[in-house]
Amino acid sequence: MKALLCHSCTDYNYVRAVTAEVGRQFCVAWPFVNPEEIKPILLNGSDEQGLVVLFVSMGWLEPHMEWLKIDEAAVAAQLPDLSKVLVFLLDKSSDVTQLPEVLRRCRIVRALSPKFVAREIRYWLNQILGQGELPEYVGRTKELKQAKTTLTLGDGVDTPSVFGLYGLEGIGRKTFLRSLAQETLNLPKQVVIKLDSQDMLKDIAHKVIKLTEPYTSNEELKQIFASIDNLPDSELIKRILTNMRRMTATGELPIFLDRGGLLDSTGQIAQAVRTIISNVNSGDDVYLCLITNRLPVQERSYGAKSIPFIRLDPLNIDEVKYLIVCVAKANNVELTSAQVAEVAEYLGGFAPAVYYAIELIKERGLELVLADKASLVDFRANAFTQQLGKLTLNNNEKKILSLLATYCPLPLRVMEDVLKLDVDALTKAVVNLINLALIVPDDVNNYWLSGPVAEAVGRTFGKLAK
Repeated sequence: MKALLCHSCTDYNYVRAVTAEVGRQFCVAWPFVNPEEIKPILLNGSDEQGLVVLFVSMGWLEPHMEWLKIDEAAVAAQLPDLSKVLVFLLDKSSDVTQLPEVLRRCRIVRALSPKFVAREIRYWLNQILGQGELPEYVGRTKELKQAKTTLTLGDGVDTPSVFGLYGLEGIGRKTFLRSLAQETLNLPKQVVIKLDSQDMLKDIAHKVIKLTEPYTSNEELKQIFASIDNLPDSELIKRILTNMRRMTATGELPIFLDRGGLLDSTGQIAQAVRTIISNVNSGDDVYLCLITNRLPVQERSYGAKSIPFIRLDPLNIDEVKYLIVCVAKANNVELTSAQVAEVAEYLGGFAPAVYYAIELIKERGLELVLADKASLVDFRANAFTQQLGKLTLNNNEKKILSLLATYCPLPLRVMEDVLKLDVDALTKAVVNLINLALIVPDDVNNYWLSGPVAEAVGRTFGKLAK
């Protein structure tokens, strides 16, 4: 299923930039000379095309207004599913009320930039393709409830505009956030801005501008960058926040994803990000989410903003089983309850491992996969071994991980007795490992090694001799 991009020849360069962003495997650009050519597409619906996208500029539309004056009864009878027709207005000053009735019945969006338009098209393609397939979100009811409370109640005075989410990479942070943002903030789409090591305020401004402001070529983009490179920090911040407000206004949640540039070497939020956060005022119509692998080491307060961070743990065993059932059903793989339970035991709460397991079952057959469960363990171990090697851990923290890789779960007093550590040193080490999402506490004061990293920990730091 593809999107059909209908546009006049005068908008060729703009739509070409959109096509490059969406991907040619997901869309077909169709320039028309005579506007009468697209009337059959509108009247016959869009089931075959999947998604019809019409780019409209008022300068083009006004001379051709007559051809779109279609009888309203005919429209209602012949075009029942207008949700699959997207109309992008290319003029900032376009008045929606001036559009013909048939277009006003479609989904109308103001085009900000080719990247924004591409995100909208991909979003609606995914909505159409996802109907009747996998559920958008599986499990974590407790975490979702706690997160909703955090975002709706705040500190009792103001609800937070900036919040954070931390947990192991690959456990479904963005999927969890998508459900949370849609249900709580009415922001169904996400814009991920990856912050790399050494990113300064100017670099962040470049990344935000690239995702929001209009340009149709790399040369135009370079000109925009050149125009801001000598601006003072205060102006860069204004530019960043203006573009983030545009995202929020169009149902998008801006996300700063840590790729080495969101936190500094001490685990604190980087200065450039702090500066942006401190300029988000109470009641400001902008939201920002920070996603990291660990809880930042700081007081979580910059300027007037208090930043709540939500911890996301791996899926529990029942959630893993349910996800296996959903993915297996979507792939026409039949499994008994006993088989689901047997596979789930080796996936460690790691959602990507569920998809990998079902792919292996389709490729090799269930019997062979169950006979070679080591391949399932290797998949999640390989995913985290490299990440563990990059962490700076002291000897006490490594000893605790090795102990929990051998005996799990354990209460604090048992760890103290076995490792012969004083309470202060043990407490400090355990807190840091929790902040790194490597250890998960439960409701009865036991500490578990996070399921996805359990095998990787044993391979990286070794296990205690029994």
